[in-house]
Amino acid sequence: MSERIPGDGNVRIEMNGLMVGRYDETKKTYEVGILPAPVHALSISVVETMPGGATRELWTLPIDEIPAHHRTWQLEIKDRNPDANLFHFSDPGAGNGLFNRTVKPDDDMPEEKRKDFRWVIDLENNFPEHGSTLQIRKEVLWPIIYIKNGLFYTHLSEGITTGFQKLQFKSGLLTGFEEFGYASDVVAVDLGVLPEDEEVILRVAPESEDGPPGADIYRLVVMPGSKYVIKIENMPTHREHVFKGNERSHFQFYYMLFDVLGSKWYDFAGIVESGVIHPHHDIAADIAEGDTGDDGGLGTPNPFKCSIGHLGNRTEPLD
Repeated sequence: MSERIPGDGNVRIEMNGLMVGRYDETKKTYEVGILPAPVHALSISVVETMPGGATRELWTLPIDEIPAHHRTWQLEIKDRNPDANLFHFSDPGAGNGLFNRTVKPDDDMPEEKRKDFRWVIDLENNFPEHGSTLQIRKEVLWPIIYIKNGLFYTHLSEGITTGFQKLQFKSGLLTGFEEFGYASDVVAVDLGVLPEDEEVILRVAPESEDGPPGADIYRLVVMPGSKYVIKIENMPTHREHVFKGNERSHFQFYYMLFDVLGSKWYDFAGIVESGVIHPHHDIAADIAEGDTGDDGGLGTPNPFKCSIGHLGNRTEPLD
């Protein structure tokens, strides 16, 4: 895993919403599969922040123009060899080396530790009922994007008090929640791109590894002094995603993809913390609708986890 600290690149990819990921350490590539789910929609956009601070949207994905059979895509820096890596903070005080997600990732924690990729939920290592390897149903994910470059880390979105949420979870037929710990909302990829000399390309993947490149979907030419954000989101499409009562969270949409017995399904609920606003949970709107959080601190069952789930043990490609 990389020792370089992410966050200073001139191009950043941000991923949020229902999707699963897998890192291929041999190929230095990270695969992201988008999960088509009810009331969620895929969007990809590119925003430039120019040297003076002004911003403009350069491009949005014309999703209806992409043929359904173009299922695998690539996102890469032109003519650069694959070098994707996961950022793990080296903490000499960790002792046994296990990652502890119960400690609050606030301002008292080193910024580098808050960027550790391991804040991402690991669908194969954080859920005992899942077992060590989840079986994926074929032809469910669309698209699957092979990201070949950059340093992957957890990211604090601008305008959000914290990029993490404290969660409780339960499995199967259990009625009570237990503490899960903190999990990140956004996964980012730090790309250092040479202005005017390199391009970031989103394209259809070739039909074979040694085949000709697929058709371009978008090319980003990086200009000196500018910074860019490529947003890949699969988020709820309307306000109804804030649940009431004892309804289930959007985390259970993942079981459309995984072959897991219903008695072993997990569910999440967020713990409302004072002064914290989360991108998936509009506390002010809930209060306006009569939900004052008088339910033991649990709040409304959040649609969390509407963000990427990592497959930490998977050795086979997502497709």
